[in-house]
Amino acid sequence: MKRALRVAALGFTAVLSACQMVGPDYQLPKDGAINRPDLQGELAGRSVNTVS
Repeated sequence: MKRALRVAALGFTAVLSACQMVGPDYQLPKDGAINRPDLQGELAGRSVNTVS
């Protein structure tokens, strides 16, 4: 039980440290894939009929 709690605490600390690195003022790069019209298109599976 103590080991699981310790692992969970370390995982939580790692997640928080990753958020700290990015910070609340993160800006998408102007040349990022999300901003490039040549990379925007339909998802590969969208043209295939699927049943869920």
